[in-house]
Amino acid sequence: MMNEFVQRYTDMFGEYNDESNTKVYALEYILETLKADPSAINDVDAFQATMDTFEAPNPYMNGDAKLRYVGMSSFGQKRQVSVPLVVNVYQDGEFETLFVAEVD
Repeated sequence: MMNEFVQRYTDMFGEYNDESNTKVYALEYILETLKADPSAINDVDAFQATMDTFEAPNPYMNGDAKLRYVGMSSFGQKRQVSVPLVVNVYQDGEFETLFVAEVD
C-alpha cells in the first residue's frame, strides 16, 4: 500500500517528499479507531478512551507493524499517532534503509 502511495505522490508532484508519510496515516488512524469503537463517531470521550488501548495492523509497513497511539511518556496521555521513523543512507546512487524506529 505504501509503495502505491509513494508512486502516486511521485507521479503527481515529480519527486517524493517523506514528510508526506506523516499525512498518509491520519485518515487510516481515524477510520481504524472508529472501527474499534463505532460509538466514538459522535462521542469524543469514547474516541479518547479507545486511543488508550487501540492497536491495528499497519497497512503501510511490511511485516507485523501496528498502528497505535503514543505520547504517554511525554504528554501523560496517548494522543499522538505513531509514525515509523525510517533512517536511510544514500550510498552508491541509491537509498538504503539503515533502521526503522518508533517513539513512545
